[in-house]
Amino acid sequence: FFKDAYSIIDLAAVTIDILVSILQVIIPGSWGSAVVFARIGRMVKVTRFLRAMTAFKELNYMVFGMLVACKTVFWGVVLLFMLLGLWSIMAVLFVFPTVQRLEEEGVLTDASCGSCSQAFASVQMAMLTFSQILLGGDGWTDMTTPIMQAAPATAIFFGMVLVTTSLAALNLFL
Repeated sequence: FFKDAYSIIDLAAVTIDILVSILQVIIPGSWGSAVVFARIGRMVKVTRFLRAMTAFKELNYMVFGMLVACKTVFWGVVLLFMLLGLWSIMAVLFVFPTVQRLEEEGVLTDASCGSCSQAFASVQMAMLTFSQILLGGDGWTDMTTPIMQAAPATAIFFGMVLVTTSLAALNLFL
């Protein structure tokens, strides 16, 4: 038992956890940091998973492949957020004035498009809106359809955003 490093790590994690539990009962009080330390010790027991990975050759290859792919996924996410940043700047410059004009004319109301007035008001809000509707798939029709119906020229803009982010960039690295 004591010749295996994984067994010693497990023993240490369990021992620390038991000691902290006993001390909490014997000496009541604030044990916040000790409990956190004990929970981190429990997480060390995850090393058993590492043993399983080395035992199965195919699983080891799959995990290694996933780790190698993480670099590509990281740079794909960087590219995606650069595209979203570019489109967000353009949305503030071109879509937001159109939305303001449509609201002043009474074409867009809170009932037809609840958050359209603020969705493209700043680059940060436009980025959040695009992340929500393009990456999360939440509210594309709620947000863009009223704007496109009131100002059909914005359909070209939203179409280009959709094609470059969802169809091109996401399919490039997924």
